[in-house]
Amino acid sequence: MKRFLSYLGLFFYISVLCAAEPSKPSLKVPLSLLWLQAQNGSSDIFIADSPILPPDILSIPREPGMAVSVSYDKAQYELAYDNFYKRAVFPLFWDNKFNTVHVKRNEAGLPVRIELPDEKVTVLVTEYQNNVPLRFQYKKDGETLFVLLCYWESGTEESWYTETGELDTLYEYRFSQGNLAQISSVSTDGTVNPLTVWDYNAHNLVSSMSRGQNRAEFLFNRMNRISMIREIAEDGSISERNFQYDERGLLVRQYGRIKMENFEYRYKYSFDQRGLWTSCTVQAWNEQFGRLIPGPEIQINRTITRR
Repeated sequence: MKRFLSYLGLFFYISVLCAAEPSKPSLKVPLSLLWLQAQNGSSDIFIADSPILPPDILSIPREPGMAVSVSYDKAQYELAYDNFYKRAVFPLFWDNKFNTVHVKRNEAGLPVRIELPDEKVTVLVTEYQNNVPLRFQYKKDGETLFVLLCYWESGTEESWYTETGELDTLYEYRFSQGNLAQISSVSTDGTVNPLTVWDYNAHNLVSSMSRGQNRAEFLFNRMNRISMIREIAEDGSISERNFQYDERGLLVRQYGRIKMENFEYRYKYSFDQRGLWTSCTVQAWNEQFGRLIPGPEIQINRTITRR
């Protein structure tokens, strides 16, 4: 159980390689992953829906009731803290898209109701032991499933059952030195199918993430900010993104090579009275005839409020 809880310190990244996966049968969101993300008090969520988005897109002071809403093009992301300094609203990437998650807690600050409104999913935590969940109830479109967790020294098994007691879905979690190292689905014949695999560096930050034959590698600067992401696709092609920051830690330049083409983005920010950035103008530079020329400007807006 200690290893299970130690996942809360993970700097959890979602890579664009996830979205590059071929279409597969839909898998329900693993509820242990959902619970762990709800218990995380950090805004360290890497939104890779678009490569232009700054890594700190959701970063705000961790204060009770503090919330941020980000709008870019037709996409919108939200993050908010509750009075327990935990996430009350946050985005979670699964099944090739981001889902907005809402969390309600009991008096002890433990999640008891987790909702994914876009998916019309409600998850109830029906039993805890030593502040660790043992049983969940999953509801969607009139369907109710019951989820049982079983823990061992280096892993967790998450079994989903129908109302008639038939096994519906089975997930397996593996841990290494207190970090979540692998999430797998287990088929009815016992075959373990890895969904996502993580490796870590000496600072306990994700150094690589693999999904199928796709792999992303992460390098960090001395301030533990992302300095480079290298993505290796199933066909062996490599894309690379490099990040440069100013003295405040804000991303000011991103450059690299995607799908055999060079690119560059430059960032300018506007701030509120607290010094938190509220809008960002991104100037794209595109390669034409062997050189970079300025392209369109893109606007990213952040609304920071108290709930």
